[in-house]
Amino acid sequence: MFDQFDEFAKNEEVKKTAATEFNRLRQFMAKADGKRYNDQFFNWTDRPQQWGETFLQLGEVAAQFFDVGKRDISKKGTYSVRFGQRPLAPHEQFVDEHIYPEVWELTADVHEGEFVWLFDGKRILPIDLPDAIANKLAEVYDSYEEAVS
Repeated sequence: MFDQFDEFAKNEEVKKTAATEFNRLRQFMAKADGKRYNDQFFNWTDRPQQWGETFLQLGEVAAQFFDVGKRDISKKGTYSVRFGQRPLAPHEQFVDEHIYPEVWELTADVHEGEFVWLFDGKRILPIDLPDAIANKLAEVYDSYEEAVS
């Protein structure tokens, strides 16, 4: 019985924290705007009113940040980051994509009293996630450049 109460309390704590942490993640990612990688610059686009999404672009690739709203945050897909070619319009993919898009579905959790993101079988602290996203976007950029050359 107490385990169920503890799990409910933990889930409620995570629900309150997840949206704030995802917004904080986007704010951290915005700080990458103008930073250079090889011969390109990161470009942050924040158009939630127009497209309902935000993204960090590097050349012809981007990391799109999706928040699908208030759902059971213990389930995957509430928050996600999609790596692939730069979007032309909301949720649109290129007809002839040169690289297969990859999606990180972020699941909020609490581990040892700290908020963490879970994805792809990994646990990562919010402070470490922006670097992981920037590094993954650079990797996707390199793959794209190799595919089109």
